[in-house]
Amino acid sequence: MRLTVRTLLAYLDDRLAPENARDLGRKISASSFATQLIERIRRVKRSRSVSLEEAPRLADANLIADYLDDQLSPSEVTELEKRILASDSLLAEVAAIHEILGTLKGAAPPAQPLKQRLFALDPTGAELLQDVISDGRDQMPLEPQLPWQPVEPAGGSGRRTALVVCALLAGIWVVSLLTDSRLLPEADSAAELAALAETNSAAAAALPDGGDTAVAADLQKVLAMDQAVDDGEPAAAVVQGEMEPLVASAAGNSEPAVTEPSPAADADPRPVPPVVRPAYYLQAVNQFVMVRVPQRTHWTLLSQIPGGDAISEAPGIADCGDFLQDNWFGIPRALNLKLRSESGGWLMQASGGPIVRFPAAELTDLEVLQGHFLVSADTVGGAAAASGASLSLRLAGGVSRFNLADPQTKFAVQVIPLAVRGLRAGGASSPVAGSLLPDSAGQIAKESSALGKPDSGAANAGAENTADAAETSDTLVAEISEQLAIGSDLQIVLTVLTGAVQLQHGDGELRSVAAGQEHRWRLTAGGNAEDEVAGAAGPGELPDWMLQWDAGEVPERSRLYDQLRGLLVSDIDPVLQVQELLTDRNPDAGVIAVDVMELTGTADQLLEVLFAPGEELIHRSVIRSLRQRIEGAALQEQAVEASLSTRLAIVEVPFVLRLLRGLNSADSRDPEISAALIRMLGDDRLVVRTLAISEMERLTGERQNYFPGADAGRRRDAVRRWERLLDRQGGKLVP
Repeated sequence: MRLTVRTLLAYLDDRLAPENARDLGRKISASSFATQLIERIRRVKRSRSVSLEEAPRLADANLIADYLDDQLSPSEVTELEKRILASDSLLAEVAAIHEILGTLKGAAPPAQPLKQRLFALDPTGAELLQDVISDGRDQMPLEPQLPWQPVEPAGGSGRRTALVVCALLAGIWVVSLLTDSRLLPEADSAAELAALAETNSAAAAALPDGGDTAVAADLQKVLAMDQAVDDGEPAAAVVQGEMEPLVASAAGNSEPAVTEPSPAADADPRPVPPVVRPAYYLQAVNQFVMVRVPQRTHWTLLSQIPGGDAISEAPGIADCGDFLQDNWFGIPRALNLKLRSESGGWLMQASGGPIVRFPAAELTDLEVLQGHFLVSADTVGGAAAASGASLSLRLAGGVSRFNLADPQTKFAVQVIPLAVRGLRAGGASSPVAGSLLPDSAGQIAKESSALGKPDSGAANAGAENTADAAETSDTLVAEISEQLAIGSDLQIVLTVLTGAVQLQHGDGELRSVAAGQEHRWRLTAGGNAEDEVAGAAGPGELPDWMLQWDAGEVPERSRLYDQLRGLLVSDIDPVLQVQELLTDRNPDAGVIAVDVMELTGTADQLLEVLFAPGEELIHRSVIRSLRQRIEGAALQEQAVEASLSTRLAIVEVPFVLRLLRGLNSADSRDPEISAALIRMLGDDRLVVRTLAISEMERLTGERQNYFPGADAGRRRDAVRRWERLLDRQGGKLVP
């Protein structure tokens, strides 16, 4: 028996024969993907957050019915199951329908009121039924003996609505007719027309014989218009077109009237030159570059977009500005891509999970949401590079320009989204008072007032909300998705490695940043620069990604990327394609899968990996990805909180969310929070233990030989070591 979604539903609803159920059960136990899919089916059926109104209709109801009745061809089944797996709403709907149909044992007899209602709609049915009963037959005839006559539908609200609309339109027409001065002139207007007619008659009589025939003709037209107005006829029926201006001439003057030419008719408008966009050359593996196309329900691969298959790792093959225009695109964190602009004279290497696009409405080089960027002069560009490279980035609604002083200049830019929590009304950023934390036995032990303390970082972020962000809050909330931090503030860090860079924000002053200097500033959602700080950047303080300019790949990582390339081969959701890497024996493969999910997945999909059994290295990568989302956008934090509420008890959600957000130094000196973390180390759930030890190690730099996946005995010994450490430090993680 094939392992398909329909057979899994039949297995879950106990609708298979015993031998088929045993065979399918063995296949499910041997397939990790099938096991995860079963857990997903059970979760989406009971989840309160799955809403069909929020998801687009992906399949016709009749097609779903044929699928459940096994009436589709194998190719149609494969295509439909791809759609089902790509949508939690559709998967929940299909699973629920399959379960409901399994509870029906036979056809339900129609109720008597329903039969009477049907006979009222078509009386011929009652007559046929009476004939069958009188003849002693056991079934109705296939063809009706009497011609069926449709029953006239009763008048409803639809007809009344149409009548009201027609009456309203008629009233508007009558009012416009009565108020139109051209159709119903006022009395003073009629008097003025009469006086004008007398003046025109006198002027026509005063003209001598052989006078200006053009003026005479125009006067005759005016007299005809006056007579038409007197008779009640519209003047437009007498004279068509616009009258030319008349020039009064003296008696006996036979010079023709002067007519001024219309400048609009004689002017030759200059054609507007088309906007020429610069060419951008992308250098990357086209299967690793993810593109967010608005018409699709998930991220797609660059290789699946028309024109994207021409992009490769070779430099400067095809211009990507046309087919990537105005579409967000990026690459997973562990990988990088290169961009080159001949007109700007710059070469860029992007890493750290960048998300960028080429704005269609302006000639700004790039619009950036997040990522790490190494920029240098393009030595292949020729004249542009020789005259000085210039890069313009749209950041948080404003434009920042970076001018390279010479071809040897190299600099790094780090773009970090920051949540503007003032855009939210309540939610995860609000303090939660009186939250409870379970002890190691899974029961509620005590009420921790520390869990109700507001996060200082969230409070500061809310205080920094500017007036510009408040004015555009409605637009920003509408645009922010669960994956893109659109509308957030941005923290920008500029580090000049060699040479010098001239920096300018919008129309502000031009400042120079020399080599070895670091310049930090925060851009609000309105494009205003705040909190600008300049300082020195020592070589020992530079992160690894700034030092890895054109660094080659490690051979082991190359094999993992080849494995990833073999999975990303079709236009399916990349999150579904990398599920196989999560169960690979090499945990680094699972980390790469998390990098793909960090860029293209939802918060619910990341939490599904976190709550599933797996390696600690994979779980820590998920925690890092969730923390970046929570810090980057308030609505993304809200999505994480909503997903946690379906997996944890309500009293546990605030503290777990706070661990995902990250504790600060003040929290590490709070004895109540330290005691709560120690209790979490003894929890029965792997995800709770992993969250606790990851934060404790981040704050203290110690593990005390504790591993969340170890056996219970080794975990108890490590917990006792942590308890002795806290006793020596007065109950604090950090003294």
